[in-house]
Amino acid sequence: MSGQTSNTFNKFHINLSSSGTNPAIYASFLEWEPIVLSDSSISEEHSSSAVRIPSIVSQVSGVSEVPEIQETTHQVPCGKHSIFDPDEKVPGFVRVVYLQMNEHSNWESGVTHALSLRHLAKSVNVKNHSQVHRALQWLIENGWILVKGKRKSDGAYFYQIVHHKCDPQDVPVDRDGRPQKCAVPTGPGSPSQLLAEGKITWRVFLDWTVRKIHSCWTSGIAKMAVRDTAKLAKLSVKTIAKNAKKMMEIGLLKRLSPKFRLSEYQMFPKPYTNRRERTPEPCASKKAMKCINGWYYSYNGLWRFHKQTFHIKMQEHGGRWRDSNSEELANINRSIYKDFCQYMQRLARLPKTASP
Repeated sequence: MSGQTSNTFNKFHINLSSSGTNPAIYASFLEWEPIVLSDSSISEEHSSSAVRIPSIVSQVSGVSEVPEIQETTHQVPCGKHSIFDPDEKVPGFVRVVYLQMNEHSNWESGVTHALSLRHLAKSVNVKNHSQVHRALQWLIENGWILVKGKRKSDGAYFYQIVHHKCDPQDVPVDRDGRPQKCAVPTGPGSPSQLLAEGKITWRVFLDWTVRKIHSCWTSGIAKMAVRDTAKLAKLSVKTIAKNAKKMMEIGLLKRLSPKFRLSEYQMFPKPYTNRRERTPEPCASKKAMKCINGWYYSYNGLWRFHKQTFHIKMQEHGGRWRDSNSEELANINRSIYKDFCQYMQRLARLPKTASP
């Protein structure tokens, strides 16, 4: 092939050959949508685990009752390359804003409801909107969220959450082969609701969430040294001790261990008594595409694209790689097309520093 031209889609470059390749064909890989979102679909995902439990933990007067068993949940990304990875230098308040945005998003796509600055400030119980605005700017500049659009009626923005800031093959998975995540309670009496009501501070909310992620997801028991909790939550030891006292007071924690021993607490709301059966996601049951010298290869080894330029090539008989033309791209195997779409879109969300 002769010389190449460069086109930009979604703020990154795709190299195209000058042999008549249609840029729209390449763009389709980045514009492909696996599902159609609506307000109802986001709400269903947000409240997909609705179970009414009447049993309530005793509370002090004037504070929302904390259910003994969680009623509804949403998924919070965790593990390596998540915002809770100790290696990720994310400020505490910024993580709280991220968590509230994640709670109002669709897990599969990461797209949020339309969120205004006022709504976010109210959800984290701060009056200073500029504090929330700075947190949003930090998340955008560091590649944890992307701006997807703006609602004309009130100027509220739609965002896309980045669950794990890494290449697709590096995403940590659970025993079901799904991206690693933790079911965190929502709804009445949940920590996020108590935060919005002003019953707890954002530091207490962050502390509880960190304990939840590192607790036993079957029993709801958390065993962590105070210093370990402080390190993971990026809060002082004094603040952690103060938080624990507050959480025990309102019923989010119950101490199980004697004083001056390794801190062991029963967390409330407790997890569901029986673990729900889940069917593996189609994408989770497939092996990840191989990445060799910066190129991702299709499952049959006949197609590949570059992880930085998204330049697509196909293999000829004899093993020689050449640029693909418009007709070949238009007739690419649907399964390969879908795989390439998902990987390209994921890579496009990452900051440039994440994909050396």
